[in-house]
Amino acid sequence: MKTKIFGFIAIVAIAAAVALNVTLSNQKQDAASMLALANVEALADGETMTDDEFTDQTDCVACWDDHNCTGKDGKTYSFSHRE
Repeated sequence: MKTKIFGFIAIVAIAAAVALNVTLSNQKQDAASMLALANVEALADGETMTDDEFTDQTDCVACWDDHNCTGKDGKTYSFSHRE
């Protein structure tokens, strides 16, 4: 009798752990989906700048060659070179 009760408790505990894991996994996927959506919306909002604005803000010039430029803000920009 004790073995059946212990087995039942073990099955309930495993089922609860699986349910919790599924719930947490879904929450993480929802957060990732929201972040991806925010990135797409930011791109769609037209947060772009002209070549002249990019050069004025960074002291780098955009180019098609695979060069890197460290701007005056300390960030590294790919496909650009120093002005």
